[in-house]
Amino acid sequence: MAASAKRLEKDTNRLEIDTNKLREALGENFVNLETIVNQVKGDALTLIHDAKSGHPGGCMAIVRPLLMYYALAHDNSAGVHLSGGHLAPVMYVLGHLFGTPETAITDEEMALFRTIEGLS
Repeated sequence: MAASAKRLEKDTNRLEIDTNKLREALGENFVNLETIVNQVKGDALTLIHDAKSGHPGGCMAIVRPLLMYYALAHDNSAGVHLSGGHLAPVMYVLGHLFGTPETAITDEEMALFRTIEGLS
């Protein structure tokens, strides 16, 4: 079964970030911020390159502010809606690294980024 079908079967197309997992990865006083920023940027660039679709400008610019938002301000009960395909690679990576168990982006879904079989 395709990853997108499994996601729909779970009755969710929503991505939730596990802010506790993110804060733990960032470390006390955000000592690991640059490491996480570089990992997210690198993974997003890989997605864009492998899909042969898109350009990285928006993704590279939003990583640090988005990480800080999720680490400092996000209320897990509130939804955040980011639209626009330019940010999709970053959201895939954040969902892969820090998604909640129910909504995390799987390795299979990462491989299907911007493919006909991918997430809808």
